[in-house]
This record gives sequence, C-alpha cells and structure tokens, in this order.
Amino acid sequence: MVDLRLWSNWLSFRQGRSIGRLIGTSASYGRHFNQYRAEANDNFIFGPETSGLPLEIMDRCDFVYRVPLKTGVRSLNLATTVGFFMGLALSYLQAQEL
Repeated sequence: MVDLRLWSNWLSFRQGRSIGRLIGTSASYGRHFNQYRAEANDNFIFGPETSGLPLEIMDRCDFVYRVPLKTGVRSLNLATTVGFFMGLALSYLQAQEL
C-alpha cells in the first residue's frame, strides 16, 4: 500500500518522517535501479523534472537509485518516474510474500 504524504518544506518532512529508509531518485546519480530491494517502510523523494533532486538532498538519502536515460534525453516525466518506482517496489514486496 502507498501512503502518500506531502510536506511544504524539507524541515517539516524531516520532522514528520519517523520510520523507513529515504530513497532518492536520479537520472544520472546513484545505484542502478535494478539494485533496489524494497522494504515496507521506504520513503521516496522525487525532484522536479527540470532539475532533479539537488545534491544536498541526495546526500541525505539512505540510497539514491538512477534510471539511466538514452543520450540526448534529459529526464523522464515525473509521473512516469513515480509510477516506475512504485511498481518496482510493490512488485518486489509482493514477490517476498509468496
């Protein structure tokens, strides 16, 4: 199950998040997405399509995973990226229940 929450700023997010790993996403930084192994309380953070997560935010993540892009492609649509990682996480967690 996905528990979607929105925070108005970084400080309120850090104060409101109590459990789980912080997972960042990037087009060019971090581990390849196929190394991601979901845990039930993972918290994802996504940056804007135009610039992605700032490095200072990625440095605070427990893990950062990237989706490599074809040369010349700047970014994935944010909704596509969110859907991709949510599907990956749910698929992994459901497989663990079998």
